[in-house]
Amino acid sequence: MKKESWFYLVIMLSVLIVRLNTFLYPRHLIIYGILIHHFWIGILLILIAILFFRKNDNFILIITGIGFGFVIDEFGFIIFGGGDFLQYWALYSIISAAFLLIITYLFKEKIYKIITK
Repeated sequence: MKKESWFYLVIMLSVLIVRLNTFLYPRHLIIYGILIHHFWIGILLILIAILFFRKNDNFILIITGIGFGFVIDEFGFIIFGGGDFLQYWALYSIISAAFLLIITYLFKEKIYKIITK
């Protein structure tokens, strides 16, 4: 399997695991009274991997894959206003995550090349 395919697999598994975790254990991460969505954790993972681990292909594949999965999972949810767990499981949130997974699949080679340059 090519590295781009592994990259996409990590993204997809990340989305599935986050959705399953949110379903089984619905709770919020709150730091100093501020609600932290896993979208922002994904952005942080992507930035850390790109800035510090470009030379290690396998590590960047895993960390950016997880980061992209976190971002993809919550992107539509945040764009359409966020809310509570009911909105997270709303149809628009699920459709936006599925749509972004499809777009990511179509451009996985280009995304992976950009990340590993």
